Amino acid sequence: MTILETAKKSRFSEPHVRVIIEQVLLSLDFFQRKRIVHRDIKLENILISSVEDHSEYEIRIADFGLAIFTSEDEKVTGKCGSPGYVAPEVFKSKFYDYRCDIFSLGSVMYQLLTGEYLFDGESAKEIIKRNIECNLSYAVKQMKSMSAQCRDLMLWMLEADPDNRATAKQALKHHWFKCDKDVLRDLLKYNEVLCSPNRLGNS
Repeated sequence: MTILETAKKSRFSEPHVRVIIEQVLLSLDFFQRKRIVHRDIKLENILISSVEDHSEYEIRIADFGLAIFTSEDEKVTGKCGSPGYVAPEVFKSKFYDYRCDIFSLGSVMYQLLTGEYLFDGESAKEIIKRNIECNLSYAVKQMKSMSAQCRDLMLWMLEADPDNRATAKQALKHHWFKCDKDVLRDLLKYNEVLCSPNRLGNS
């Protein structure tokens, strides 16, 4: 089941969203180490299964149709993705990298917590225009009910300038995840080992 289907049935609390986001960030950290840019992170492409008490979730990222492998430090081009989730630099025809996926996840995070799209409009053209402008003044008002740590991380992930935007690893070290910091530290280390060029089977 996709998160979109689940979200239509029930709202997610901030602690539940934290579990979801940290799992997707771990996946994005793995992608970044493997130099994979997904380019279409959205609710429809995040699969979720929950345990019976709904306190834990198992997350999978789907649909790699727009994903691209890059060489070390390579930037990519090409306007693609789903309006409402796309990072502004993608639509500005600039070179971009894996941090476009972080922006898209920030949009997902906002939608899960507010029930609204980060950028909305009556047409795809209008949504794309708002993507490019990246005016978050309305979104900030909708964040008032969230914890300060949650707002701080989300705005870091939604930073219009990709050079000032968090990486997956930086985001996972944010104070919002303090309750899981030890586990996340170990899982980040596991990603590092898995992606090590010295690991047997890696080129």
